[in-house]
Amino acid sequence: TNQANQDLERLDQVEDENVLSEKEIEILNLVRMQPSITQKEMANALDWNLASVKYYITKLKEKNYLKKQGSSQKGKWVILTKRD
Repeated sequence: TNQANQDLERLDQVEDENVLSEKEIEILNLVRMQPSITQKEMANALDWNLASVKYYITKLKEKNYLKKQGSSQKGKWVILTKRD
């Protein structure tokens, strides 16, 4: 039973990593409305500093929710619905 408990704990940790925070959801909502939004524009719209925006974008990329398509200047954000 000890092994089963450890397996359940690991499963809980994996699920926790895939749960989105309110801040991550706010970024996804902005991207949905304006896929070509810049990180600076996100920071202004959310009244956050740029470092916070970059941090949460990195988290969203790690969780496979968000990716950048095209160049950093003329590219657009893509929300990934299928998480592989």
